[in-house]
Amino acid sequence: SFQLHYECGVLFYNMPVIEELLEEANGADFIEIMQDTAVGYGRFEKRNAVYHIPYFMSRSVPSKIGKRIWYMFTGGMEYTRKVFQRKAPFDRLYYGSSWWCFSKDTSVKIMNMLKENDKIEEFFMHSGNPDESFFHSLFMSLKLDKNIRSPLLYLEWEQKASSPKTFTVQDLVSLLAVDDCCFARKVDVRNDKQIIDGIYTMLRENVVSKDKLCDSK
Repeated sequence: SFQLHYECGVLFYNMPVIEELLEEANGADFIEIMQDTAVGYGRFEKRNAVYHIPYFMSRSVPSKIGKRIWYMFTGGMEYTRKVFQRKAPFDRLYYGSSWWCFSKDTSVKIMNMLKENDKIEEFFMHSGNPDESFFHSLFMSLKLDKNIRSPLLYLEWEQKASSPKTFTVQDLVSLLAVDDCCFARKVDVRNDKQIIDGIYTMLRENVVSKDKLCDSK
């Protein structure tokens, strides 16, 4: 039977549906690679350009202030003075959403690369938000982008927002109409639990067909 699951702020289909979609993908990799012309790209580059101490990873106000001071001291939010520039393990670093899904072949190649070069992990251990560049850089350095597809994640960005929109029960109908994604972000049950309850209510009352909800083509 159809299920929508919620975990870490994300709604997602039951595993059999996801497994079926991945089998039909025929070895494709689902990942977003940000274009270097994107607005704010320099801020992403800054995350890897300078050395980050663990304290900067916190979301506390003092940590954010400390990181901003460090950024400004080293050149600014999108620029780094050469003396502070770290040497990257690749000729170029790539960025994108941390929501991705690799094929088995790609996963094996990435793991082998990490085993052969321990400096890669060491470099990203001292980067800011490495989840948005670590695998992207590995993936592109191996030139695996011949069979690439967009991530299976549905989200909406509001103007000038730093995070995706948090969906509520008012977005329920539009979310259920999406047929090319297996995940939806963000959902916060502390903010609106009704969206979860609403999905199961609609299914019980057959307001929306299960076949439509499970269609991922």
